[in-house]
Amino acid sequence: MAEAADKVQGGKSGWQKFVGRELALAEPHALKRPVIMDATVAQIDGYRFMYALPFAATRLFLEDTYYSDTPDIDVAAYSQRIDAWASARGIVVEDTPNGPVWHRS
Repeated sequence: MAEAADKVQGGKSGWQKFVGRELALAEPHALKRPVIMDATVAQIDGYRFMYALPFAATRLFLEDTYYSDTPDIDVAAYSQRIDAWASARGIVVEDTPNGPVWHRS
């Protein structure tokens, strides 16, 4: 896969990397449907966007995703950005019952 990307991009391939968290909320969220690729967030470390997948009124999965030139993942920083995205939308996080999910490819 990387070899094919190198050929298409002239020898330069990048990284897709993300941190996601399933959140238990103190109060019900107001999301009516999933949020797919919210790129209104600050563009840090390449092209960045957020996913929000509501599982229940007080359960939500948020993911901070990047297309980047570097493979580095700062789980703590990504997690703080997830909290900031939630807070800006009035979502009150109570707990992260299952630790963060992260990946790069």
